[in-house]
Amino acid sequence: MGRSMRVAAHLAVGMAVLLAVAIAESAPIARYNWDRCEPFVRNRDFEGPGVYTQTLSITGVPAGTTRLVFAIDLYVDERYQAWEFYTGGCAGPARLTVASGAGGCDSIPGLAVRFAEMYKPADYTATVLEFECVLDASFVPDPARRYGIVTIRFDHELSGTACHGETAPLCFEIAGFYAAAGTFGGVEQENGRLTWNDHATEPDCSSRIPSPVRPSSWGRVKALYR
Repeated sequence: MGRSMRVAAHLAVGMAVLLAVAIAESAPIARYNWDRCEPFVRNRDFEGPGVYTQTLSITGVPAGTTRLVFAIDLYVDERYQAWEFYTGGCAGPARLTVASGAGGCDSIPGLAVRFAEMYKPADYTATVLEFECVLDASFVPDPARRYGIVTIRFDHELSGTACHGETAPLCFEIAGFYAAAGTFGGVEQENGRLTWNDHATEPDCSSRIPSPVRPSSWGRVKALYR
């Protein structure tokens, strides 16, 4: 499926989320984090070339869940070459890897990342990283346990030399939904934002949006069901 078709499909499902979220019995809660599942780390600073890791873990997974779909917005512009992990970007897609599971919490048997890519739509304010986690429908989750679902590795070996902008402040914002037994619902966020070189207690991603402002498609969906 092409990128544009996938995005359109996700938006269509996102609209279904808006209709279903009000009747969903409960929603899973995701923790977006630097490094491992615990402890929570909101900000990381650039400390030299190397690999920097983010993780996503989740609690309260409804029985029968078959898909977890997420999009991460990175509010960047041409000053952030170090974060161009997309085709044609300075860092390039080979230096971005997304794997199932996360260190420091329980695993889901058979969990797989179906696709993961970063891209830069011409009419979006944000670079977008999308990924989909596929679960076996027979898996019976314990709602009290925390499951690691994704580890994202950003290889910054070229940062500071071939690619620049590595010390500039950056904000990440995540949103997602789940599919379970024919029902869609929004994934709640324990914390929906992470930062890079920014020690603000309450990060404001809007301050990182380049001008002119045009919110991304996922941003519009998120605004509707908040």
